[in-house]
Amino acid sequence: MKTTKLLSLLIIISAIGIFSSCSRPDQHLNTIPASAHVVGSVDLFSTAKKAQLYDIDQYAFYGEMMKKLREENPELHEYLQEVISNPLKTGLRYREDLFMFIEDLNQAPYLGMTMSIRNSEDFERFLATLMEKSKNKMVITKKEGLNYITKKEMMLAFDANKMLMVMHEGANEDELFNYIKTLMNQTSEDAIVSHSDFSKFKKDKKDFNLWLASDALPQTPQAAMLKSQIPFKTNGNYLHAHVNFEDEGIISSAKWTFNEEIEAILEDYEFSRKFDTELLRYLPKNNYFSFGFGLNPDDIYKWLNDIPSYKNMLDQANKNAPLSAEKIVNSLKGDIILAMHGFKLPDEAQTTAPGSPNQTVMPYASAIISMNNSDVYDQITNKMLPEGIFQKMDNYYQGKLGEFEVYFGLYHNNLIVTNDKNVVEAASEGGMKDNVGDTELTSIFDHSTFMYMNMDWEQYPDGLKDLMAKNMNNEKLEKVQSITNYTKEIRFYEESPGEGKMEFLMKNTDDNALHTIMQIIDENRLKNYNKKPDKKDKIAKAVQN
Repeated sequence: MKTTKLLSLLIIISAIGIFSSCSRPDQHLNTIPASAHVVGSVDLFSTAKKAQLYDIDQYAFYGEMMKKLREENPELHEYLQEVISNPLKTGLRYREDLFMFIEDLNQAPYLGMTMSIRNSEDFERFLATLMEKSKNKMVITKKEGLNYITKKEMMLAFDANKMLMVMHEGANEDELFNYIKTLMNQTSEDAIVSHSDFSKFKKDKKDFNLWLASDALPQTPQAAMLKSQIPFKTNGNYLHAHVNFEDEGIISSAKWTFNEEIEAILEDYEFSRKFDTELLRYLPKNNYFSFGFGLNPDDIYKWLNDIPSYKNMLDQANKNAPLSAEKIVNSLKGDIILAMHGFKLPDEAQTTAPGSPNQTVMPYASAIISMNNSDVYDQITNKMLPEGIFQKMDNYYQGKLGEFEVYFGLYHNNLIVTNDKNVVEAASEGGMKDNVGDTELTSIFDHSTFMYMNMDWEQYPDGLKDLMAKNMNNEKLEKVQSITNYTKEIRFYEESPGEGKMEFLMKNTDDNALHTIMQIIDENRLKNYNKKPDKKDKIAKAVQN
């Protein structure tokens, strides 16, 4: 059996074994070097519980895997059944998080994965039996107080307390052993646990977690050139990302810990502010996608002007450009939103021939930019607008860009650009009677940066769904529906500079989101498995053709 399949089975057994093991402080974290650029972790106990792996037989893919294993290797199948019924046989300690890390991204990186061991004798016996019954030629070697197995560019070593697996492209056995020996024997002073920021990250852990150091940026000539243009230090910044599976959906957060230089800049300049939700009155109530933010153009311009090299560029732009940078900044208020709020569908009579060009669906979308005054708008429309493209109407301009109808105008110092004529016509009256500002989505837009996507297929127009049903084959349509039948919406919003949250909400809140996702995956795998013809069917079909 291939090594990758063995690892897959090991992970499944590990997940099941979580419910049978005890807990102890993380002993294996000392194997992660302090110089690691990326560290990830998985709360095995929490995720296994939420995925209901204690009832693994509910998943068809597990049954398929075990059925195939029984056909290929009955002896191995029988042994793994024993291990699954008593996971403590593996000797692993499952209630401690599994950690992964990457070191030295600038060259061929080292990749590592580490777990805590409950009983090293049981673990050694498990590995030996697994390799024997799978007819794998790897053997356990004992050297300098370590036990290890190796295959090509991968090595797995263990002692009485921990297991560490590392991979490194191009490495031979001696190189791997020297590297893994150093990590297995290092003290906490040389490990990632000595990093003060990592300790903060670990305290906030959820189901899935990722710690990233900005020092991981590749040291290439292109990256060096880019860094030379950035007016602050890029090193010493750390990203904390966490994902938690809850009943209402997948809730994830991301937070940057900035270096002192960036912290000082953020204290001196206020680059962003909350988006002005008054702009929402111009947008229709239906909303399928929105992205927007609120900026402070004055502070951004001031910061750039305080940097000598940037100031020279701004001075040149102010002198030579038809529209000076200073005039543009003074005219901008700083709120920007892009929204998709409807669909232009082809006529009913035109939808009878699948794939025909006249079945194109045109999304209705609008962009709104808040302004302090009309100076820039007036200069563009009076002196810079190309002739023959746009026609001036009563309260807006109308034109065509390719096949797209475009309308734009300035309303109460808010620039609106749209392909939906209803939007500009309503804007002259103060906005839409039924607008998105009267919905619960306002709570998402009331942040400095936000994004919203409607994932609930039931809320999309019937005409769009009918059109897709006519143009997509059943298999593709089923794949789309297998996701949209469960999903509700995606929300992202910034809570403070460098800190944001994303919510992937599900329709079904009676069950945990991870279990729902596992069911979706299992359902699709089962459908694909049932559709695969066996070899005899393929041969018969080939003969007939």
